[in-house]
Amino acid sequence: MNLLHARPFSLAIACLFLVFASPFSAESQGVNVSHSSSVSISVEQTNDEAVVKFNNKEVWKGEVRKSVIAVSKSENGNDLAAAFDGRKLLWENVAGAGAKLEEERKAAARRQK
Repeated sequence: MNLLHARPFSLAIACLFLVFASPFSAESQGVNVSHSSSVSISVEQTNDEAVVKFNNKEVWKGEVRKSVIAVSKSENGNDLAAAFDGRKLLWENVAGAGAKLEEERKAAARRQK
């Protein structure tokens, strides 16, 4: 049984933040935010609705079907960030970021199980 779907109260799904290939672990409850010198991404999820914030600004809000995963990393000096509803891309900070963050999404999904 997936505990994220079994709990009736607010859940926040943390993000995995990679800087120079060094992952930071995310917690499964509360509002979790990852920071670097220039990037902060967080997801708040309540039952079937989620809010994605990037650098403390709401960038996406809507209904979701699964647990939302937010991932980010720095690549060649560029910050990439994306949020996914399962495998479905919800939001990305630059075009193509979702595709470049696919491996990080998979790793974060494995950690949620």
